[in-house]
Amino acid sequence: MQVFQVLEAAWKQEVFTGGVSTMETGTKLYISNLEYGVSNDDIKELFSEVGELKQYSIHYDKSGISKGTGEVVFLRQTDALAAIKRYNNVQLDGKPQKIDLIGANF
Repeated sequence: MQVFQVLEAAWKQEVFTGGVSTMETGTKLYISNLEYGVSNDDIKELFSEVGELKQYSIHYDKSGISKGTGEVVFLRQTDALAAIKRYNNVQLDGKPQKIDLIGANF
């Protein structure tokens, strides 16, 4: 019974328009083929030009060396899609970024 109440409460918090939820909580992009010197600040600066970010990070190994990958989470899915269109295969510090949509509505 408790699970049902939680689901019902979550459902009541969402606003539906034409059967589609207007409540978006984030859309995550995975960025690969980054030059190893690209920093969190670089990712924030670049992708915030497209839209509001919820999160952003470069992936590092145990010794603090960049893995050449990262993630950004946009508040709005439309901004995430615009970022893919704008930056996929575009060079950043001499290497073409590869950008994939890996999730929506976190």
